[in-house]
Amino acid sequence: MRDELAAARLAHLRAGGVLVSQRGAAGVRAETGGDVCGGAGRIKRGGNMLTQESQIDVIVRRLAGLPLDREYTAEDFERILRVVWLDLDHRWETMSWEPGHSWYIVENFVDSRARQLLRLPYLQLMDHRMAIEKDEAPEEPKRRRFASLAEIGPTLQPVRWLWKGWLPRGMMTVLAARPGVGKSLVALDFTRMIISGRAWPDGSPQSEPGRVCIYVDAENIPAVMNERATLWEQWGMDRSKIYPLLAAGDDAMIDLSSEKYRDQLWEMCDELQPALVVIDSLRDILPGGERGIEDVRATLKFLTEIASVYDCAVLTVHHLRKRSGGQLALPVVDLDDVSGSGYITGHARVVQGLVKLRTGGDKNGPRKLEIVKTNLSAYPPDLGIEFEQVPPEGLRLVYGSVADAYEEDTGGETVADWLLEYLEENGPSKPKEIVEAGQAAGFSRTMIYAARSQLGERVQDTEKPRHPANMWVAQ
Repeated sequence: MRDELAAARLAHLRAGGVLVSQRGAAGVRAETGGDVCGGAGRIKRGGNMLTQESQIDVIVRRLAGLPLDREYTAEDFERILRVVWLDLDHRWETMSWEPGHSWYIVENFVDSRARQLLRLPYLQLMDHRMAIEKDEAPEEPKRRRFASLAEIGPTLQPVRWLWKGWLPRGMMTVLAARPGVGKSLVALDFTRMIISGRAWPDGSPQSEPGRVCIYVDAENIPAVMNERATLWEQWGMDRSKIYPLLAAGDDAMIDLSSEKYRDQLWEMCDELQPALVVIDSLRDILPGGERGIEDVRATLKFLTEIASVYDCAVLTVHHLRKRSGGQLALPVVDLDDVSGSGYITGHARVVQGLVKLRTGGDKNGPRKLEIVKTNLSAYPPDLGIEFEQVPPEGLRLVYGSVADAYEEDTGGETVADWLLEYLEENGPSKPKEIVEAGQAAGFSRTMIYAARSQLGERVQDTEKPRHPANMWVAQ
């Protein structure tokens, strides 16, 4: 009789598809909270009560300890289950039942509860391909914790351009030039092209025609920007689509290292969704200039986040560092010429260079716009720019091929460039200090004063010329 009952119970469990592991058994107990006792009676052994919960625990404990790093077949579990039930049969020989409860009721309760409790770990094992009921399944490759380029490739966005080769969207671009070459003019003209929807200088069409632009005027001279934009309305500029960020209240300058102005730029971008954000210039938006490496890094990271979040181009105007007089005549820009930390050019995906070509003494002579660095595409051909006079005092930028530059240069023009750059770098300076620095660069006192006269109102006195506290300042 005992063997028949054991065989029946084993067949019963087989029919329920019972498979379990140590991990699964723990999950079962957590899932049910251990509340498996019912009113089907209790088993006595040696005067102590053995509850239905204890009976199920015997099964669970016996099945515990199975290694989880291999696959199993149904036959593996059949052998274990057979031992479990035989062990229970041996125990039950010494057990007695409380009056009023039949063997049939208790047996069916235990079998039913076992199937209920062991179903969850069985499914878990199947989900993890750690058990096979009939035929062995092919081994699944081990899942890696890291994704390959092939796996993440479909989720990556291709490089998108506002102007192919020149202004990438979602990234920062630097426009670098020496003082007085026309960086701000070129940056403002970029906004005109976008707003008007007219083709870029190389003939490529606008990808975002008519979109608005934001201009961060760190030099805080909105009147100059307004005059230029008003003049350019005859060439498609729309002042209602260019939004300046200016210094607020009593602030003399914009400080983009402060949360105040960063929050304002975030809000403007969120509301306006610009195609282009111009920062004019990097030196002027930082209280410590470009030499404060921590402020520079934090600000460049902020500007890159702006570009990425709003999928716009960010054009940051920047200066070239001071070079010796002979080098100033070279009509090229090198990455080493960019002022401040190398982190600036390293962080930018594209660096544009603007230089004045040496074709004579005309300050409004031809310029060359070139790509000095790009991580994103082939280098596009250089562009020539002419500053065309528009009476009475306006300028229009005309793009075309690059003009031929002379190798030689006039000494007066070289000294004038050096003087403007010196004042840009050092701020208001006494004439004596300027002369000493100029002589160290190879210029005489006479040449420096002649250059000062040539520059006219672009260099001003802070006091009367012979006043002991007088300094020269660039305008």
